Amino acid sequence: MKKIDLKRISLLLLFISFFSINAQEKGTSEFKVSYGLFSTNNIINTVTDILITPASLGAVTVENKVSSGVFNLGYNYTIINKLNLGLDFAYEAFISDVISNNKFINKQKEDDFTFAIKSDYNYLSKNKIRLYSGVGIGYTFIRNRSNNLSSEGLSFDNSTRFNFQITGIGFRYGGKLGITAEAGLGYKGILNAGISYQL
Repeated sequence: MKKIDLKRISLLLLFISFFSINAQEKGTSEFKVSYGLFSTNNIINTVTDILITPASLGAVTVENKVSSGVFNLGYNYTIINKLNLGLDFAYEAFISDVISNNKFINKQKEDDFTFAIKSDYNYLSKNKIRLYSGVGIGYTFIRNRSNNLSSEGLSFDNSTRFNFQITGIGFRYGGKLGITAEAGLGYKGILNAGISYQL
């Protein structure tokens, strides 16, 4: 009877360890999907919209801007215990009203695509809980889909800009499949949350 119980316990422990893989181990791959709010792209757009009014002597304003929030895809690879390297892709869309001389003239539509490399340091990994911080650097490609506004003396051109992500604190809970939440500043937003899967 004791032999059977020991065998069952051993199988149970093996099963638990399989689904509770240590995220800090060298060679671990992780895929992440998350959604964030208040990105650097959003902050830059808000400041730019505010500056348009004095730059045009009050003739032009950008109003009712709405952000889709940031949709993030990420990949991490643990190169040494506790340290990950990876890639991020982030997408955010904006739509707003362009007002000239108190008259609505167009909808401004913008798509922001950010590609970045990143690194995370896992400073705590216990049972199914992991805490980490990280940084990322990359470029944002901006595509404007507004109608031609040259007749109004306006131009919203496609452009690029340097971007970054500083993750002050990140949290993950789970085994191979887990939930994540991060707080920081950058292309993924001040706050973002999602799911991740480890291989």
